[in-house]
Amino acid sequence: MNRQEYLHKILSERIAILDGAMGTMIQAEGLDSDDFTLDGKTALGCNEFLNLSRGDVIFGIHTAYLEAGCDIIETNTFCANAFNLEEYGLSPDVVAINQAGCEIAREAAADFESSHDGYAFVAGVLGPTNRSLSFSSQVDDPSYRQSDFASFKAMYTQQAEVLLDGSVDLLLIETAFDTLVAKSAIMGCLEAMQTKDRKVPLMVSATFSDQSGRTLSGQTLEAFVISLTPFPLFSLGLNCSTGPSEMLPLIRKLSRLAPFYISAHPNAGFPDKDGLYSLEPLQMVKELEPVLAEECLNIVGGCCGTTPEHIRALAKAVRGKRVHIRHERESTLLLAGLEACPVPGDRLLVIGERTNVAGSRKFARLIQENAWEEALGVARTQIEEGCDVIDLCMDASMLDAQSSMVTFLRHMGSDPSVSKVPTMLDSSDWDVIERALQEIQGRGIVNSISLKEGEEKFLSRAKIIASYGFAMVVMLFDEEGQADSYERKIAIAKRSYNLLLLAGIRAEDIIFDSNVLTIATGLDESDTYARDFLEAVSWIKKNLSHCHTIGGISNLSYSFRGNNALRNDMHAIFLDLSELDMAIVNPAVGRDVQSIEPRAKDIITRALLAGGEDLPSVRKELIDLALEPSQKKIRKGTETTATGTMHQGNRAEEWKSLPPRERLVQAVLKGENSFLECDLVSLSEENPLALVEGPLMDGMKEVGALFGKGKLFLPQVVRSARTMKMAVDILQPRITAFLEGSKAVLSNHKKKTVIMATVKGDVHDIGKNIVSLILTCNNFEVIDLGVMVPKETILASAMENNADLVGLSGLITPSLREMASVIRLFEEKGFTIPIFVGGATTSALHTAVRLSPLYGGPVIQTKDASAMALTAQLAVGEGREKFFREHAEETLRLVQEDQGRESTPLGFDYAALLAKQEQKRSGTKAKEYGVFVLKDFSLPVLAEKINYKMYCSAWKVPFASEEGQKLVREAKELLEKKEIQGLFTAGCKVVCGLFPAHSDRLEVQVGPASFFFLRNEENGFSLADAIAKDDTVGLLVATSALELGAYMKQANEGLNHLALQMLADRLAEVLADEAEAFLREKWGCSCSSFIRPAPGYSSWSDHSEKRTLFDLLGAEEKIGVRLTESFAMDPASTVCSMLIGGEGLRYFSIGKVSEAQVALYAQRKGIARDTLVTLLSGMEY
Repeated sequence: MNRQEYLHKILSERIAILDGAMGTMIQAEGLDSDDFTLDGKTALGCNEFLNLSRGDVIFGIHTAYLEAGCDIIETNTFCANAFNLEEYGLSPDVVAINQAGCEIAREAAADFESSHDGYAFVAGVLGPTNRSLSFSSQVDDPSYRQSDFASFKAMYTQQAEVLLDGSVDLLLIETAFDTLVAKSAIMGCLEAMQTKDRKVPLMVSATFSDQSGRTLSGQTLEAFVISLTPFPLFSLGLNCSTGPSEMLPLIRKLSRLAPFYISAHPNAGFPDKDGLYSLEPLQMVKELEPVLAEECLNIVGGCCGTTPEHIRALAKAVRGKRVHIRHERESTLLLAGLEACPVPGDRLLVIGERTNVAGSRKFARLIQENAWEEALGVARTQIEEGCDVIDLCMDASMLDAQSSMVTFLRHMGSDPSVSKVPTMLDSSDWDVIERALQEIQGRGIVNSISLKEGEEKFLSRAKIIASYGFAMVVMLFDEEGQADSYERKIAIAKRSYNLLLLAGIRAEDIIFDSNVLTIATGLDESDTYARDFLEAVSWIKKNLSHCHTIGGISNLSYSFRGNNALRNDMHAIFLDLSELDMAIVNPAVGRDVQSIEPRAKDIITRALLAGGEDLPSVRKELIDLALEPSQKKIRKGTETTATGTMHQGNRAEEWKSLPPRERLVQAVLKGENSFLECDLVSLSEENPLALVEGPLMDGMKEVGALFGKGKLFLPQVVRSARTMKMAVDILQPRITAFLEGSKAVLSNHKKKTVIMATVKGDVHDIGKNIVSLILTCNNFEVIDLGVMVPKETILASAMENNADLVGLSGLITPSLREMASVIRLFEEKGFTIPIFVGGATTSALHTAVRLSPLYGGPVIQTKDASAMALTAQLAVGEGREKFFREHAEETLRLVQEDQGRESTPLGFDYAALLAKQEQKRSGTKAKEYGVFVLKDFSLPVLAEKINYKMYCSAWKVPFASEEGQKLVREAKELLEKKEIQGLFTAGCKVVCGLFPAHSDRLEVQVGPASFFFLRNEENGFSLADAIAKDDTVGLLVATSALELGAYMKQANEGLNHLALQMLADRLAEVLADEAEAFLREKWGCSCSSFIRPAPGYSSWSDHSEKRTLFDLLGAEEKIGVRLTESFAMDPASTVCSMLIGGEGLRYFSIGKVSEAQVALYAQRKGIARDTLVTLLSGMEY
């Protein structure tokens, strides 16, 4: 029988004995500072240092406990982790101290085993620190954490690896007071076991610090057990803080709740006024007797104040006592915040939707404004209104979702009225999810994962979620897209379920979201969406054992946004019909179906169940029901409703009373085609194109305006668009005849081509399909590329089809990055056609600030399908130049408004930022240092290296277009003129140099001067890290335009002036490349990558650094380039930069800079703070 088998045998037969206090026994030794000194190091008070300095004392204590009858001794490593040892300056000694602790305990156990039967077990102990993860140590800053989860986990992993190498039999995470820290320790231990390929039993023991029955971090015992039950623990127990009698209720409750072996090692009562524990061994046994007799324990021992005598008394007392029988973990989904939240079997679990920035404008605004307390109020209100779980989502284009999520979760931790309930982490960005998992001590839900990106990523993410102890929502998507039919839903659910079970995910932790889709959109297939969802939920409940179901209900009625009464009724009936276990809803809205008017209930029910009836008719009934409140207004004498519905009665007579052109406006506005053909015939003498671009488009504009205000529903917009298309079809013969009679306008009125695509990584296409439909109805040729479309495919289609517009769609936040990637590609290829972006995560501000700067053409965001159609007409119509000009002005306004906002203060810990990145470790020396002047360049040679794509881009003309090629030809012809060649030959000069450099990660000394570099406060990036302590850098100033200014003043060549200026810019870049090649040759560096950052740009935002660069090179004296007072270079066609060599170098943006870093930077640079602020360009300071 090996050691592990013997341990399990003991626990099946009797209560095992754990040792007693180590600290109490050390204190009894009366040690002094000499005992805590070794090799010149003194660590008085660090009991773990005795493993090195007085191992004999620790050996004696272990032996005493073994002789007293204990089965398991604990290594003297309670505080031997990097965080605690740092207090004594002993962080470098973590490995040595833990190794020694293991060797001493192992030796004591071996000695004992040599003279006794059976085994003596060694538990490697990992204790707490004075830091926390679930709450702040600073009263005025709830989001403050001295260390984050990753740091805790790394610290515990290091210690566990040493303990495992030391041959411990068990690992014991002891005195846990913060469940999130306990999770980090558990995950660290499990990772260490995997790394060392050695699996040992893992024990956890927590301390409940007061009579409230809660941990110091606020969790009840039930919540604590729920939070740790998903982990593969050997035992779960209690220790410290209280004596035996105070611990009894908790031990009883723990034995009922936890599916593990149960342990307890209480203190010997409470310390007296002298700090001594006075509970005698027999009294301790007497107080523990009830739980020993009630079969509540498997392991018992002592904590503070206990001695070998206490352990001897316990060993005697447990003889003949029956052990606690571990119960199996139930197949029930259990959730917890600070308090337990089991999923009820008799009612719906309500998940509050208002803490989602995509669903609550108020919450989004509060998060944007960093109004954390007010945002907590939104969560608090939801809980008061009855929600069981908080759905938390920060996916918005202008938010840093990860930072906002972490900060809000930390503020939640400071408010027990909110953190008492579990959290659903809701994000389409996996990085946000994984980071947020590290902030929650309870047990929540991740929303969501799916097969969209294949099985490997699906299972990988499921395992990560499970590794944090969370349950998971599985969306019914696969590699082909969203499941929108009953058959697809159940097929994907079954496949997902089987894959997850095989991967070790427990069935009760799987929550299926069968995709609540919008009904009554105007698309026929949407009529069965609700029915298919309900039937899929029913099938899942019957066929996939123990799993759960969920739905985001607001999607169901999105077609009727603005009509909250109808939407609420639809939601209530839908939930009543469903077998859902949980739903994401607004808890404030009633769900009593009995209060719904019977006729409305019947219509809604038939629309949801979509039985054998004529579904378009049922849809029409539902839409008519939505319009009834407006109809009631009409009967009271109102001329028209908000949607433009006309008086009831003799419709035909009322229709005829309107002027013919107004009838067309109203026909489109109402989606009314009954009189359309007659009305168009009555206008047969008018220009058919004028009818399309006049009253018909006027009607569509009004539709768009009303839809934007929420006064029209989606089905009505689609109906209006179809009426528009019908009118164009009726007019088509007249349009053709008119165009044949006027060839000059033929090209202006052919169908415009639009490329539509949902970008790569996104499978949502309902919105895109509606846009495509409306654009088609508005006489566009739409080429729909589908979903998950790579940027190269979009570009190729635009080129192949000579597209007039491109429309990019995406619903999830990562789609914004992919849209940016598409836009960059179009820019690289020299396109300027308008690119439209749309989808729930897009916004006008994000488009103006983040997307528009990437592209030479217009980037236009539209908020909905109707707006896209109307704006597309403007973008291709005769007034497009005016439209683009106005759009550019609005973009500029948004950018300036954003730049004018006061930047958000950042938490600033410079040491922590330095720890996020490493400095280049070893530098290089140049073969030859010095300053060099390069001149006498050959213009024809330089001209061959000009990037003409960038030249065309400066003109805003596509390189591949006829106009672009004409520009290139003209430029080359211009450069062939002798006069111009002489101008540039004389004007092209470079001064460059190689210098020894010394970086301290903020200041880089180069020769007699210094450069200074800011640091990104999110990721810690700084250019100063790319330069080693002893290294080399290159500097260069290159200009092509020394003679250009004088020539331009004399010459009068109009357009050629612009061409010369743009060519001078391109030549300056060529000269910079030449200078880099020259310096690299002189350097002789074997570095794999080089970057050439320039002062004033995103990685090096201080323009004044140019002065240092110019002075070191003597640029003004040597080549005649000067700096203005504002550090602009003259001539303007000049490049200056630093050449840095290394491995894996890249450019980046500094981003927002806190007041604290500005002050530090200004102090090191020796200038006033106000002066510095004016020098920082492109910063979000």
